[in-house]
Amino acid sequence: TAIVVLDASKTMGDKIGGATKISTVRAALGEAVTAYGNRLSFGLVAFGHRKASNCADSEIVAKPGALTAETYEKLFEKIKTKGQAPIAAALSDAAKAATAKDRLDIVLIADGADTCDADICSAALAMKEKSPALRIHVIGFGGKEEEIKPLTCLAGATGGTFISASDAEAL
Repeated sequence: TAIVVLDASKTMGDKIGGATKISTVRAALGEAVTAYGNRLSFGLVAFGHRKASNCADSEIVAKPGALTAETYEKLFEKIKTKGQAPIAAALSDAAKAATAKDRLDIVLIADGADTCDADICSAALAMKEKSPALRIHVIGFGGKEEEIKPLTCLAGATGGTFISASDAEAL
């Protein structure tokens, strides 16, 4: 199972190389779901996409297995860049898909840190303790190094990987 946690906060509407960050991420995710969909059960959690200012703006858009090559375009249509970045809340929603013994990989794609004053590192440690097979992988996309650096602890705390992607090609 792989749950994609997608940053749809206002800053994901900024452009990189002529396209918005969110449209670049959507295209890359569409390719990944199409390429790996028969080997992985994909789910999707989005945050910052419904309200301009709400630290609870996280939504399970697709449960594991519901994000497929056939469904991804329709699911992504609903996601518009709008608000804050409640990363801790979104990771918590994604972790709910796991049981204590099931392996779960969460892939966070974000351009910066949690904007709701949550301690994402402590949250990740608590999630890992509850679900030892959980790993959080982070793709810091299009943010300045100092903006995405706070996300590195998520991967470190859970045995995941951290990748910085500055443009569509790197993504």
